[in-house]
Amino acid sequence: MNNMEKKHVYLMYAMGSLLLLPLYILVGPFIFQGVLFDDKTIWLLQESSDTYWLYAVSGVLLALFFFMAFLFVKYAKWLVGVGIIAALFFFALGTFSYQALGSETISWSATGTFKTNQYTWEDVKEVVLVLPKHGEKHKMVFYFNDGNELSMIRDHKFTLQLYQFNYARWEHNFPYTVDRTNQF
Repeated sequence: MNNMEKKHVYLMYAMGSLLLLPLYILVGPFIFQGVLFDDKTIWLLQESSDTYWLYAVSGVLLALFFFMAFLFVKYAKWLVGVGIIAALFFFALGTFSYQALGSETISWSATGTFKTNQYTWEDVKEVVLVLPKHGEKHKMVFYFNDGNELSMIRDHKFTLQLYQFNYARWEHNFPYTVDRTNQF
């Protein structure tokens, strides 16, 4: 029953990668960021929209290099190796692009960096809710004492955990204002 050529295996891997790509894009960030960054003190873990694009690039690159291995069987081992390394690089970039609010800390890592910024609630200078024009999402902007800022989208997940934010605001007594300038 071993009547297939080696190159057809690479084609099968390429097609399998493309077929599993939507599942990988939708579920991957939730699983991998949850494993790496979530703990019992974190009550909101948000991934950026760039995370999904980086996961998509990762999966497409893997499928592309498998397809190239199908076409150039002589160099298949090198192509698959380079493809896996490239896919892992974009996978890591996407995984380390997150924002987390917890009962003790606020942490995030910007897209394209592996540097994690971490602050306590005592480091918060002010939080501003920015009300957008019609059809856009609200943003929460956290200003810190050292001049850094974090902008988070106030989506349904954030709204479900709003009581946690209000408790942190009450406990640490930082100013919370609403910016309505963009609303009209």
